[in-house]
Amino acid sequence: MYKILILFFVTTNLYAVNFKIRAREHYEIHELHSQHSLEVYSGLTNTINLWWEKPYDYSFGFSFSPIIAGINANKSDNSYGDKITQQNIGFEIKYFLHNILKSLYIRPGFGYSRLETNKGESKNFFGQYGYLGLGMEIPMDSYGLALEMAYRYADYANDLIVKTITPSVGFHFYKSF
Repeated sequence: MYKILILFFVTTNLYAVNFKIRAREHYEIHELHSQHSLEVYSGLTNTINLWWEKPYDYSFGFSFSPIIAGINANKSDNSYGDKITQQNIGFEIKYFLHNILKSLYIRPGFGYSRLETNKGESKNFFGQYGYLGLGMEIPMDSYGLALEMAYRYADYANDLIVKTITPSVGFHFYKSF
């Protein structure tokens, strides 16, 4: 019962200060660079943002990804296994470039990352990442359709680097939520 009360007070307070929850779906292509190999993984993932926003102007806050995902190997003999999961928690800013095009935005971000593999000596790697996205949000009545192309660079222990290309799409219900 106490968890429900805490959730109620947290969500009520977040709503009062214009905090919003936003989500976007990605198709990610990961290149894992190590001293010994270059391996490619790809698949669907997602990101959840919890942040303060002024729609079509700027937003800033926390990002969490993925909530549900598993990225598959593009070939069967990878040294990290047939599936990986890259979990990220960080901070992002979404800023609309009004002087160029009203609906064009840039999204820089950074944070901590965990890479989980299912094969190899070490199955968990910890590090940090940087994120840079460029997108366009198309207003459609009471919601926005956001299309974005982004790049994430994650640096882990044991000289492991993950370079990710990540196109994404987000539906933002501005008048409903």
